[in-house]
Amino acid sequence: MRSITSTEFSEPPDSEVYLLRSYQVDIGAHWQYLADKLKARIPGHRPLWTALSVPPLAFPAMSVELEVEAIKKE
Repeated sequence: MRSITSTEFSEPPDSEVYLLRSYQVDIGAHWQYLADKLKARIPGHRPLWTALSVPPLAFPAMSVELEVEAIKKE
């Protein structure tokens, strides 16, 4: 498991995303924006997505934490 930056995720991955988990401080303010961005990055693919509303994250400036699980394509 490793962390990636948003710029790394912006390139088409060489893997198949099957699970997303998002932890959002103000889920109402961020959910639709995040959904639109994910649809643009992985069009036609709908992995399982669990979205959770949480109290403040580890760093005050963070409003969304996203976990992505994928299987590397052969």
